[in-house]
Amino acid sequence: MAIYKYRACFMSDIAKRAGFQDVTVFQCCIVPEDWIEMIRLGWVPYRKKLNPPVVQFLMDKYVPDYDTAKS
Repeated sequence: MAIYKYRACFMSDIAKRAGFQDVTVFQCCIVPEDWIEMIRLGWVPYRKKLNPPVVQFLMDKYVPDYDTAKS
């Protein structure tokens, strides 16, 4: 079993950490290649929560300084 830095969460949680007030605006910033990568990592569109690999991918790409800002 893989170890991930982040637990499952909602896309709105990532959007807030990335500085967006509205999750729809954040979703518009995600390029098609990122959506494909999210599907490859196990994202299912009808599930509300994102699984840990997808959360880690999005956090690393859109909120890269989150780990350093916490400490």
